[in-house]
Amino acid sequence: MNLSNIFAFRFKSIQSLFVAGIILLITIASIPLLLTGTFIINTITSEFGNEILHKELNSLIEPITLRYKILERIGLEDSQIHLNEIKTNAINDLRHYQYRKTGSIFVISRNGATIFSKELSAHDASSLNSLLTQFKDTQKMIEYHNATTRRIAVTQYFPYWNAYIGLAMDKKELFAPRDLFIIISLTVLIFMLFFASLCTLPIHHFIITPILRLANYADQLSEGNLQAHLSGTFILELATVKKNITGMVNTLINREEKYRAIYNAPRDAIVLHEAGTGRFLEANEAIEAMYGYTREEFLDLTIGDISSGVPPYAMEEAEKKIRQLKYVDHLRFEWQGKKKNGQIFWVDVSLRPFFHDNQPGVLSVVRDIDDQKKAAENLAAEKEQLAITLRSIGDGVITADNQGSVILVNKIAEKLTGWSQQEAAGQTLDNVLRLVDTKNGTPITNPAWEALSTGSHIELSGNVSLIAKDGSKREIADSAAPIFDISSKIVGVVLVFRDVTEKLRLEKEVLKIQKLESVGVLAGGIAHDFNNLLSAILGNINLVRRELEKNSHPYALLAEAEKASHRARYLTQQLLTFSKGGEPLRESANLAEIINDNAKFTLRGSNIQYTLQTPDDLWQVNIDPGQIGQVIQNIIINSRQAMNEDGGYIEITAENCCSCTSNKILSSGCVHVTIKDNGPGIPANILERIFDPYFSTKQKGSGLGLAICHSIIQKHDGILVVESPPGKGTHFSIRLPVSHTISPPQTASENIAIASKKQLHILVMDDEQMLLNLAQEMLTVLEHSVETASNGSDALNLYQKAMETGNPFDVVIMDLTIPGGMGGKEAGTRLLQIDPRAKIIVASGYSNDPVMADYQNHGFSAMLIKPFLLSELKEVLAAIYHQ
Repeated sequence: MNLSNIFAFRFKSIQSLFVAGIILLITIASIPLLLTGTFIINTITSEFGNEILHKELNSLIEPITLRYKILERIGLEDSQIHLNEIKTNAINDLRHYQYRKTGSIFVISRNGATIFSKELSAHDASSLNSLLTQFKDTQKMIEYHNATTRRIAVTQYFPYWNAYIGLAMDKKELFAPRDLFIIISLTVLIFMLFFASLCTLPIHHFIITPILRLANYADQLSEGNLQAHLSGTFILELATVKKNITGMVNTLINREEKYRAIYNAPRDAIVLHEAGTGRFLEANEAIEAMYGYTREEFLDLTIGDISSGVPPYAMEEAEKKIRQLKYVDHLRFEWQGKKKNGQIFWVDVSLRPFFHDNQPGVLSVVRDIDDQKKAAENLAAEKEQLAITLRSIGDGVITADNQGSVILVNKIAEKLTGWSQQEAAGQTLDNVLRLVDTKNGTPITNPAWEALSTGSHIELSGNVSLIAKDGSKREIADSAAPIFDISSKIVGVVLVFRDVTEKLRLEKEVLKIQKLESVGVLAGGIAHDFNNLLSAILGNINLVRRELEKNSHPYALLAEAEKASHRARYLTQQLLTFSKGGEPLRESANLAEIINDNAKFTLRGSNIQYTLQTPDDLWQVNIDPGQIGQVIQNIIINSRQAMNEDGGYIEITAENCCSCTSNKILSSGCVHVTIKDNGPGIPANILERIFDPYFSTKQKGSGLGLAICHSIIQKHDGILVVESPPGKGTHFSIRLPVSHTISPPQTASENIAIASKKQLHILVMDDEQMLLNLAQEMLTVLEHSVETASNGSDALNLYQKAMETGNPFDVVIMDLTIPGGMGGKEAGTRLLQIDPRAKIIVASGYSNDPVMADYQNHGFSAMLIKPFLLSELKEVLAAIYHQ
């Protein structure tokens, strides 16, 4: 017999109890039913009796009334004789009338006088008055006592007699059927009570009581109490049921012992929870070994009590996971538990839903994984340390087994090869590390194979390139070494390689720079000598023009020659900037002239047209004209080369800009220059690199042109940016700060026209005799006295003698560089030691020399850049003399 038999038996027991209860319930319920029936019969009987008596009374009165109405129709209603006759005859008829055994008629006047009655007498005045009051309600039955019995009467007012006519009979006779029904009902009730009592006692003793015992026993079993005891006498089917149940219990006890042994056998803790609250319902013996609580103590705890409490390992998170079982049939996770002694440890928890007493529950299997967790953490720490070590290595590292299958690839190797760790694992070395000869592109044998076969460290010579997964190529230095196990057996190979592309490129660039520096030194020397020659040419032209009429043809020719000499001077400035990259020698200048001259010069001989738009009031800028001219030339040269001499146009604009908020220096105003061409433009992928040194898309380009432009603009505290909208050419934008302190230079003729306030005694030092002659000629034109020296030593001697003779020099003009002798820097320093108030002008063809850019900090009062004009010489003299 199983648990379903228990429930079936309990159902049968309830049915039996229900039948017995129904019998008692019917018996007990019959009492109020009988009483209710009696009341209903009584009510019905009363109403029915009232109606019968009224009908009978009406049948007696109607003939009498009819007689009076006939008398009225014949007009004798006032005949007293006839009236009395009708009354007398009616009363006689009524007097002799008898209804059933006890029924009789009475007539009582409205004033209470008895006209006739068999049972009412005149002496019963109080009774008559009481009855008279009741007679007024002719619809109800009247109950009263006479001398012997209780009577029931009905009345009707008869207007012809001004009296009440009534019919009365004994109450007992009227309600005899009702009384008979009540007697029969009580008899039946008594019999039913007796029968029910007779049947209930044995049913209770032999059936109900044993059934209740069995039901109680079944309840205890269903609650899990297999130790419950069943006693008492059981007969018939109940005895069989008892035998089956006790046999089932013994079987359940045996099974429970077996299952409990299995339940308590694992080292894993098994716990049953309520699904809604998480309350513990049952736990196996492993719970004590794992948590330190006895089973009884454990069942009084909550999930929060055995959790670490460190978020997320707390009660709220545990409840969330239990709620998740509504949507999944299994849930597994790691959890931080807490033992009775407070120790925190790791457990693996597996949850499954189940039903307990028809209520949803949760079955938890908890496994102590603290040792495994710590071992995993230690292993992870070792792996992390190894990973950190591999990541920290600046070289690419690949390890493979002795079959050449890749096992590990570090981050640098992933970057160089293009293969991630996941992609490379299991691949052959030749797939991941494709090596070719840099010069001819032929494949090279991977050194790993030689290292595996020889057991030696192998290092590749130069000219080895790595072909990455995406096809990109880079030069590498590579080496391979075998990996030995504890028994010195080769189990794999490790390759270490590094990208040397940039290193080799830098070595080439260093070599290129060294060559450029050599060229720069040569260019500087050429520029110096060239400037000396230009000084003689430009100076003499300047002097000759002074002797000619402005409108004459020779004057115009010399003006063109002078302009060409200026352009030649700018060329030397570009050579100096290219070779040395010195600081700009700033002066207030008009950008429009510089842009126009350099654009015209650069585009000469090409099919490219240009336009220049500038306002008449374009602001002066504080710049080095030579360097800014070089910027304009380099940008226009790039546009010219991009358009391949096939024709095109360049649009140049210059405008005043009130402020540039992105640059503090330009915030007080700047001149904005834009140079736009209609060429193919610059691809977006290289646009950001065009200012990088040595970056060029041209096969023979040096990659320095735009880099120098960027450097020059930065040294001028300006901004140079480039845009290349698709299909709209290239747009260069230059912003240069406005000159606020230096006024625009006056023209040569205007300066010459200004008369000197004083004749000066001037000493000129230069190693070139033609320049000494030119300087002497210019200063003579300016009405100054001049002495010359060819080196610094001679100049110092002349200066000291002049001081001693009382005719000191007012100004000294010194060439900065004297080959094989004392130059202006050293001579100037010594001269200031002799005369701290000496006014010295430094002159040089090396315009980018640091001394020229910062002459004041070297003790000089002014500087002149060779070649210079007469007007420039006069302006400098006037400026320092009046300091």
